[in-house]
Amino acid sequence: MSHGPSMSETTTLQALMTLLKCYIGTGILSMPKAFADSGYIFGVLGVILIGFLCNLCIHMLVQINQVLVTKPEQIPYDYQELAQLSFENGPKKLREYGQMSRKILTICLCLSQTGFCCAYALFIAKNLLQFAINLEIGFWHEDDVVYFLCLLLPIMIALNFIKSIYHLSLGSLFANVVQMASLLIILYNLVTNIPYIGDRKPFNHKLPQFVSTTAFTFEGITVTMPLYRSMKKRENFAKPFGVLNMAILFVIILYSSVGFLGYLKYGEDVGASITFSLPNEPLYIAVQFMYAFSITFSYPIQMYVAIHLMWPTIRDYLMERKKSELIVNMSDYMFRSSLVILTFVLAASIPELDLIIELIGAFACTSVAIIIPTVLHLVTFFERKSGLSRKWLIIKNTSILVFGLLVLCTGTYFSLVGIVERFQEKVESFDAASSSSPMFDNNNNNNNSSVNVTGKMPFWFDKLINLTHVATTNDDQSLNL
Repeated sequence: MSHGPSMSETTTLQALMTLLKCYIGTGILSMPKAFADSGYIFGVLGVILIGFLCNLCIHMLVQINQVLVTKPEQIPYDYQELAQLSFENGPKKLREYGQMSRKILTICLCLSQTGFCCAYALFIAKNLLQFAINLEIGFWHEDDVVYFLCLLLPIMIALNFIKSIYHLSLGSLFANVVQMASLLIILYNLVTNIPYIGDRKPFNHKLPQFVSTTAFTFEGITVTMPLYRSMKKRENFAKPFGVLNMAILFVIILYSSVGFLGYLKYGEDVGASITFSLPNEPLYIAVQFMYAFSITFSYPIQMYVAIHLMWPTIRDYLMERKKSELIVNMSDYMFRSSLVILTFVLAASIPELDLIIELIGAFACTSVAIIIPTVLHLVTFFERKSGLSRKWLIIKNTSILVFGLLVLCTGTYFSLVGIVERFQEKVESFDAASSSSPMFDNNNNNNNSSVNVTGKMPFWFDKLINLTHVATTNDDQSLNL
């Protein structure tokens, strides 16, 4: 771990804008669905609570950095280094677990970043599918998202062959403008013709799903620590009216507003993304394409973080075995392609955006954003405090840790149950479609030449059954002749 003189260049305003961009992504579009799960009163209170906890945990990492960094000109440590050094500089009995702590964090970071990419891929595909359905391009069905994932896959593989974060950020810059314009159009829709609030529930029973979704939206810790390290005036990052607090305050207000207004406007049937519930009008149809376009450039940036975490270990393994530079470079591209394919396969396996967001939020984001920072802070400051300060440290951190573990366990459980139930519904739909088809009916009339299949099956399945039945009927008629 070498930490030379600081080469910081980020101004306070740039840091604030970057942090806001980090938090205002696809997650905000899921807040109306989260409010439908919790009710609007629980929703507002929950966003405030989770936003406060995530903010507090980032402050904990900054405090650890301030303790462990001993020289004024030294660049602060990154998250993975803090995971190791907090144990190595903590209580003697725990110092041997520094490397293990770092590995656990790296695994959690890889899971969270890969999960983000799964959600992004599914978000893009579903919005493009909805865009095509609304414009009546082809004969698409709402369950045909896999086709759009297949169309997107080569594009995403090509984008992830770009190794320079600078070149990736150029495309992201234009995408950010498109995304902000899309968000403004959505806000305009939400504040027009608002229904009566009495038609909506102030409280609802799906709190684990709400908390998991909200944790997903507030996970920005992978960006905040590098941002803190890059600032010219780091003292402006964590002070009471500094970059972090102002950004989180704005985000809490924005999340609460979008969640509340979206739930108020569309009620219990609001989509997993608010873009799925927008009216079938040209302006809002354009928003679906605009958001899909903007997130297309966000995907490789999220994947860049995952590759940066995993590839060095693979590269070092190849170098130790004295593999040629050609083999190493080919392995790099193969690894990038494999990682993209993995995220698309996972997205296709669970093509339900709300369930993917809940699972990622509960398991990965809660670990990275709440549980691990709390543990590192407790380990770092346990022997550095005494008396009432130590007791308060133990009570505060233990309470946050218990809350985080509760969210992880309940959120993961209910999201997995939701995935199983959603698949069971599709199997039942398949069975219903099969049983309603004359080709499965022994008493059907052989003169029928078409089959009307009901149920939530892809359009190609209906056509396949129809064609099969027509072919069978023709064969029977030929035999009769």
